[in-house]
Amino acid sequence: MNLNFRITKTSNLFHFISNLTNWHFSVRPSYKRYWLEKTGPLTKKEEETLQEVDSLFKKYNFGPNYWGHVLLTEEDEIVWEKANKKFGAKDTEKFRHFEKVFSKRFEKIWTEDKNKLTEWKKVLERSNQNKTSDKLIETLNSLFGKDGGGEVIDVILLLSTPNTRGAGGGNLAPRAITLEVSQTPDQYTTNVQLMLWHELVHVIWEKGPYQKTFNNFHEKLLNSGALSPVENVPLRVTLNEAVMESLLPYGYLGYKYFNYKSKDYFNEILSKLENNFDKNQVMIYWRVYSANKLFELSQNYCERGKAIDKDFLEKVVKIMIEFINKRWSLSTNP
Repeated sequence: MNLNFRITKTSNLFHFISNLTNWHFSVRPSYKRYWLEKTGPLTKKEEETLQEVDSLFKKYNFGPNYWGHVLLTEEDEIVWEKANKKFGAKDTEKFRHFEKVFSKRFEKIWTEDKNKLTEWKKVLERSNQNKTSDKLIETLNSLFGKDGGGEVIDVILLLSTPNTRGAGGGNLAPRAITLEVSQTPDQYTTNVQLMLWHELVHVIWEKGPYQKTFNNFHEKLLNSGALSPVENVPLRVTLNEAVMESLLPYGYLGYKYFNYKSKDYFNEILSKLENNFDKNQVMIYWRVYSANKLFELSQNYCERGKAIDKDFLEKVVKIMIEFINKRWSLSTNP
């Protein structure tokens, strides 16, 4: 697999702006808190501009029209030419307006973080040479019924905060992923590698025969009236993430191919979340809870070379019901 690690200023600026809004459930409020602590409270003009950002980002949302397909992936020298072709002159001017309003605040972060991103790029280029396991790719091929591993994927490196072990996104499929690492401490290199592979599964293997199995199951589940275990996050997302998290970053494949101490990690995070329940972290709770519960099942499928099927997904639904009851009990405790 050929991974092309890239850093651009424009991609990081719009990642910065995106996380200053609440335009989508996937934005990271912790990033906003950290950046405002470093740069000061928002001005009235910035708050007004963020309302415009929210509206325009929602207009293009995720999918084939996602604004990130241009603003996160194109080189700085050509990004606005590409934006004009994609979004038209009027909306491109709006995007450029956002750039002007937030550029001064962004520069305070970028001055330090661009060097950290450059260091992470070197680390990832070196470590990736040793982590592209043929055995891992073979296992993924069996699980998802698709031959992957021969693709060329751009990995866009983005700003993060010091309390993250690495984060990412697969919304630029099929040709790119994002990896948020600038402030991630270097002792979490393995965690970053695991997150990288989690996103690669999303953009490569998820799109194979597994997608048909998943779509059919999800449609029936939705028609049955089933609810997502995480409020304001679609059932489709929570169901699919449970499958992916059972494998990578910290599920069975993380344990097998990266020697990650998955059970220790699950116990650590679950203990923290359950002893100090925070309704704003329910999605994190679901990811870890489901990965822990599905660990042995994932091990069974991986070792037998078995494709993820209806039986696997039905097990996820049972865990969803357990989780909803658990979450309810935690949220109602004084």
